[in-house]
Amino acid sequence: MKSNRSILYHLAFLALPLGLAPAAHAALFFWDNGGAGENYNTPGNWSPDGIPGAADLAVHNNGSNGVIQITQNQSADSLRLTNGGSVNHTGGTLTIANGAGGDNGLWVGEFGPGQSTYTLSGGTITINDPNDGFMVGRAGNSNGRFNFNSGVVSMTVGDTHIGLDGVAAWNQSSGTFNGAGVHIGRFQSPTATVALSGNAIWASNLVLLSDSAAAFSAAIESRLSLTGPSVNYLSNGLVVRSKGNIDFNGSGGGISTMSIGSGQLLLDNGRLNLFNLPTPTTIGQQITLIANIGSYTGQSQFQNAPDGTNFSGWELDYRSNSIVLVSTVPEPSAALLGSLGVLALLRRRR
Repeated sequence: MKSNRSILYHLAFLALPLGLAPAAHAALFFWDNGGAGENYNTPGNWSPDGIPGAADLAVHNNGSNGVIQITQNQSADSLRLTNGGSVNHTGGTLTIANGAGGDNGLWVGEFGPGQSTYTLSGGTITINDPNDGFMVGRAGNSNGRFNFNSGVVSMTVGDTHIGLDGVAAWNQSSGTFNGAGVHIGRFQSPTATVALSGNAIWASNLVLLSDSAAAFSAAIESRLSLTGPSVNYLSNGLVVRSKGNIDFNGSGGGISTMSIGSGQLLLDNGRLNLFNLPTPTTIGQQITLIANIGSYTGQSQFQNAPDGTNFSGWELDYRSNSIVLVSTVPEPSAALLGSLGVLALLRRRR
C-alpha cells in the first residue's frame, strides 16, 4: 500500500548491515511492487517512487512482494536480493555500474532466511564493478540461486563469488558466462555448486574451488559439475582444495572436456567423481577429462583417484598436459580370434 511505504522503507533500512548507509549512493530504493505488474521499469513498484539509476542501490528483501521482471535495459550501482527477493530477467541488459557506492554489485542471497533467485532467460548481465561484483550466497544464513537458461553474463573485472558464507547454486543449461576470477565455495559457505549442462559456455580466468574453506567446519563441500557431451568449459587455471569436487556426468550421451587454457592445475586434496560413463568398446579408447594443462602445482593427482584408478572399465591416466580415461577392454584372445576366423570362412562358403 502506498500509505505504508515510509514504514517499509525504515524497517528495511534497519535490516541492512551496519556498514551500509544510503548516503553512499545517490538514492536507495526498496521493491514493494506497489504499482501495476512487476516490471522493474515501473516507478510505482519502488519505494520511494522512481526507477533506480546507475548510481543507485536497489534492494528486494521481501519474497512476498513478487518477482522483479526485467525486460529492457536497466542500470544500478547495486542490486541486492535477500530474504526471498527474486528476479526474472528475459530481455535487455542489466548493467551494474562502478558508481558512487562502496558496496556495489549484483548480490543474490545477501541475507536469509528465504531463498533468493535470479533467473536469466534471455538478455545480458554486465557487471563493471572490480570489488564486490557478482555474489551468489553472500552472507551467513543466506540462500542464493542463479538459474542461467540463456543469455550472456559478462563479469570481466573482479571476482565472481558463488558461495561466500551462504548456500549457493549456479545452474547453467545454456548461455555464455565470461568471467574474471571465480570462487566456488569460500569461507563458511555450507554448500556451493556450479552445475553446467546442455550447451552451457563457461569462459573465465582462474577458478578456485573450496579455496580457504578447509579452515571452517561449517563448510561442507563445493562442486563443479559438467553433465553431458556439449558443455564448453575453459578456465585459465584451476585449484581444487580438500572440500572441492569435480564431477563429470555422461548422462546425455558423453563426457564434456574441461580445458584450463595452459594455466596451472592444483589438485590440493580435491576429489574426482565420475558418473554414467559410456561403455568402452575397444582397447585404448580414450576420453579426455581435462586438457591443455600448462603445469601442475603442488599435488598432481586427485585425492581419491591416483593414477591407474579404474572407473567402470576405464583407467585414469595422468599425462603431462591432460587427464584422460583409457579403456581397459581386454585384447581378444588367440582362441577367440581363431573362432571368429572359422565363422567368417563358413559364412563365405554359404
